[in-house]
This record gives sequence, C-alpha cells and structure tokens, in this order.
Amino acid sequence: MKAPDLSPKQLDAVRASFEYWLRNWDWEMPTLTGLSREEFERVAGLWPTAVPENVQTTMLAALGAVREFWAAERSAAQLLGLTEGEMVSLIDGLTKGVDDAV
Repeated sequence: MKAPDLSPKQLDAVRASFEYWLRNWDWEMPTLTGLSREEFERVAGLWPTAVPENVQTTMLAALGAVREFWAAERSAAQLLGLTEGEMVSLIDGLTKGVDDAV
C-alpha cells in the first residue's frame, strides 16, 4: 500500500519527520504516536509502504510524526522544505489516509 495522494516532496517530508523522531525519541512518543520505539522504527523503515498487517498503524505513525515535529519545531515546515500551506495539506492527506484505513 502506498501513502495516500502525497507528492514526492510530501513523502520526503514524512520520511524526514520519522528520522527526526528516531534521533529525538523521548518518553512522550509512545503516547503521541501510539507505537513503541521498535514499532515506530519498523514503520519508518518501510515508509512509504505500509506495514502489511496494519495500514492504519502506518498512517497514524506518519501523521503523529509530522504533527509532533511541527509542534516541537515551529520552523518544521521550513526545515522540511514545505510552505505552511503544504504542511497543512500534508497533515490533511495523512488524516485522510488514517480515515481511509479504518
């Protein structure tokens, strides 16, 4: 399964968000993403392909990684090479992916 209707730039932004959290993992991340570090690493390693047995987990992890990166780093959009509008569009696209996976 591929990520829902995301541009190559947005797919790269999600990958960069995963990488950010793998470098900056903290005690809140299991609550914020719903995944243990090991599960998060697995999803990140397969991105943009979904974890085969649970597409919803993949979409929730991607949404959590991007959303929390944006919350942690107010310049996240710029760091990811996105405009604020593109960042909002990315979060909307990932939210749709979560909804579609339910």
